[in-house]
Amino acid sequence: MALLLGGVLSLFLSTHTLAQQRRTTTTTTKKSSGGGGGGGNGYSTGLGLRAGSPSGVTIKHFFKPSIAVEGIVGTNFNRRGINLTVLIEKHGTAFQTRGLQWYYGLGGHVSSYSGSYYYDWYYDKKGRRRYYDDYDNGTRFWGLGIDGVLGLEYQFQELPFTLGVDAKPFAELARRDAFFGVEGALSLRYVF
Repeated sequence: MALLLGGVLSLFLSTHTLAQQRRTTTTTTKKSSGGGGGGGNGYSTGLGLRAGSPSGVTIKHFFKPSIAVEGIVGTNFNRRGINLTVLIEKHGTAFQTRGLQWYYGLGGHVSSYSGSYYYDWYYDKKGRRRYYDDYDNGTRFWGLGIDGVLGLEYQFQELPFTLGVDAKPFAELARRDAFFGVEGALSLRYVF
């Protein structure tokens, strides 16, 4: 994790001046041509950290002014493994506030874990279904799922960073089980 933070900091320090020049050029191009390849917040690509579920690295790239693709490589700390998620997101201005964007999207994920907390159930003596937490410390297993996302993202006006929060409902097939849930996280990205 320290190596990852060092790499992000190094990227920030080495490209800060270049990012400011690009942002100025992109803004001028958009004003003169009425279009552009940057996102609705005025950046093309953002790279950063995601804290929540899953936690890890996030990268977002706009390939149209309001459409972005986001990749997340991370882990859920109650599982030992990795998760790769790709989302296509639609962005729009939120609450008529400069720099604030809402977004929603759809995508999928693949995951690999070597054990997991999960919910199991049994029938008690009165015939009622009871749920409990359990932990499978067995062999590695793979999961495949569908993800949605709904979030808000704010781009700081004087800094090349965005701060975002999202909720990410998902459905996953793993081994013989299907899981449904909602994950959420806070993301900080360096944008250029």
